[in-house]
Amino acid sequence: MTGWISSWRVQYLAIALMGAITVYLNLFLTLPGEIANLLGRQARAHQEATAGILSAYIRARQSSGVAVEEALREVSPWLREYGLYAMPPDFPIALSGVSPLGITLTDGRILALGWGKGGCPSCMDPSFWFRLLGISMGIWVVLIAIHLLLWIRFSTWLDRIRRAAQAIAAGASNPPLPPPSRDELGQIARAMQEIATSQARFRDAYRRFLMAAAHELLTPMNIVIRELEELHSLLTSEEARQRAERALEHSWHLQRLMEDVLIAAREDRTSFPLRLEALDLADFLIAMVQAYAPRFEAMGRRLELRLEDLPLPVRADPTRLRQILGNLLENALRYSRAGDSVYVIAGRGERVMVEVQGGVFGERSAGTGIGMYIVEELMRAHGGSVEFLEGPDRILHARLIFPLDRSSL
Repeated sequence: MTGWISSWRVQYLAIALMGAITVYLNLFLTLPGEIANLLGRQARAHQEATAGILSAYIRARQSSGVAVEEALREVSPWLREYGLYAMPPDFPIALSGVSPLGITLTDGRILALGWGKGGCPSCMDPSFWFRLLGISMGIWVVLIAIHLLLWIRFSTWLDRIRRAAQAIAAGASNPPLPPPSRDELGQIARAMQEIATSQARFRDAYRRFLMAAAHELLTPMNIVIRELEELHSLLTSEEARQRAERALEHSWHLQRLMEDVLIAAREDRTSFPLRLEALDLADFLIAMVQAYAPRFEAMGRRLELRLEDLPLPVRADPTRLRQILGNLLENALRYSRAGDSVYVIAGRGERVMVEVQGGVFGERSAGTGIGMYIVEELMRAHGGSVEFLEGPDRILHARLIFPLDRSSL
């Protein structure tokens, strides 16, 4: 119910209905009275004119020697709508609604003309009120038509603006905006087109920067990897070989990150190749935490894993999952303090959720770097999402949300 009340369409209809009712009441509460007064004045004028003619006729007949009663009988067929009244001399004729004829009868009474028992014929005509009802219905039809036209115009315009805003959010440089106009609605549409054009220029500049940076970094990184591979083959000490292997591992990881940046920069829409397979995310998390725990301990931090509602079935690319969780754990390790504990908590309901709690929430750790950008895009490619939340003491909570693979359950 609250959603309906907050809808602009419902509010518009309510305002339009109240406006139409107000116009209707103002018009038709006063209009019948005004029409009745007009008809009354017309009837009064007609009555006075008839009284004048009748008085002149009777006087003329009197001058010819015809009695008043005989003259009245002569004109009676013409006076079917009227009545003749003999009023006492002291009667307030001005207040009686009759018109004196200026003729005095033999008994001293004054002859006057007025409407008959039916009253004002025009006012009592039933067709008059039917005509008034027809006018009323016509005005209602016009009001409804005007509001429907306004409704269609604004509703269509707002739907186009909504679709244009969604297209701009999706990265379109030419969104489906409403046709240009010179009013305020056209100004809003032009402003949205300017936003889309500016955003497209920014994305183009951003992609060019990413491509240039990735190309510049890939060349020395490939050299570093080749040197490390040759060095690894020459080392005889087991400890030195293990350190060289770890360096190679991180170098390969950086190389993969740079390749991802190139993919993101080359495409209008980020497209990361995935090899999806069914797996239990719990096993994967255990392996990741075991691999990263020694590094956390070496830097004075603790890494803890909490698993709930096992198993955690998902369809995902293991290599990309390692990249996602590796970025988050590296981020937590880099931006946490000595003595802090970093928690990896996983569970499931309608979806599978993994939360990495650790590091300080802020501009550098809340998803604005290339690593976090890659995490967001990889999660979107998996059909999921990532949220960066601020917990107590500004602790960063990075929440990964995966679709639940119900077939594996």
